[in-house]
Amino acid sequence: MAIDKAAFDKAKASASRWSDNALDCAFAVLVEGLGTKEAAAKFDLKPQRVTNIKRLFLALVKKQELEEFTKKHPSLLSFQGEVKRLRESGYANSQILQFLKKAGIEITEAELINFLG
Repeated sequence: MAIDKAAFDKAKASASRWSDNALDCAFAVLVEGLGTKEAAAKFDLKPQRVTNIKRLFLALVKKQELEEFTKKHPSLLSFQGEVKRLRESGYANSQILQFLKKAGIEITEAELINFLG
């Protein structure tokens, strides 16, 4: 999965404990599209460590996106449990979006998918 530089920079702000080498590696893999083996060689890491850096940084990106989303749609948090139950019960995204719309919350399908994680 590739991310853009803006998303990287937002997530980087919450990665204060990360080493410069790990951040540079994450940038090379996630923004520039460098492969795992190439990044391992370039940053003197094992491929497994590069994969871990990628996974952990993507989790930071996801957390950042969720925080921004919940700031934009604070009322959605009160429906979080219900929305997840609907999803687990097999309701389609379109049905969940209709449910939310009736409750006065209008979001896109992409935002719903991101919210559900």
